[in-house]
Amino acid sequence: MEPCEIDGYSNNNVIQISDGSVSDTSAGYDNNFGPLLAANIRGQNIQVMVLDDGLDPNHGDLRPNLNSDYILNFSREQSISGHHGTACAGLIAAAGGNYNCIVGGAPLAKLGGWLSRNKTHSISVVKMIGYPTTASQEAEALMSFLTRGIHVYSNSWGPADDGYSTGGPPLMSIQAIKKGVTAVSHD
Repeated sequence: MEPCEIDGYSNNNVIQISDGSVSDTSAGYDNNFGPLLAANIRGQNIQVMVLDDGLDPNHGDLRPNLNSDYILNFSREQSISGHHGTACAGLIAAAGGNYNCIVGGAPLAKLGGWLSRNKTHSISVVKMIGYPTTASQEAEALMSFLTRGIHVYSNSWGPADDGYSTGGPPLMSIQAIKKGVTAVSHD
């Protein structure tokens, strides 16, 4: 376990930060991973798929868990890198163990795909948010992993973040989600 794995700022915020910036935080505003990590719940045997703007495959907290063979890229760019997707994947499964004091809620998960042949727990990252994608591409991303043992989907739906606007998935994606809930709940 990392020296500050449980008591790291983002896992157990016990101080008030008041530097006058918009991002001031109050004690208690954290991701509450401390109880999970203390109980040794680390995402073992859980598979997660992240639909986002990609992730940085060279990020030190993600690289140990990355399996690039299982990444879908719906954008026209060759890069799979993305700031928001990197942050989301890190919150879920930053590997820790590198003394950066950054540990995700499920640090034993593998990033970037699934390996059903040997049942490795993992995260699939689909690059699609922030780029022109169609409803059918979003539905395809959801459905393509349906039979491959994904337990959790992380979706960042909505318009560009301006703090005021909200949005959700299109109807075709909602239908794919409903089909996934029905199929998974009956397995």
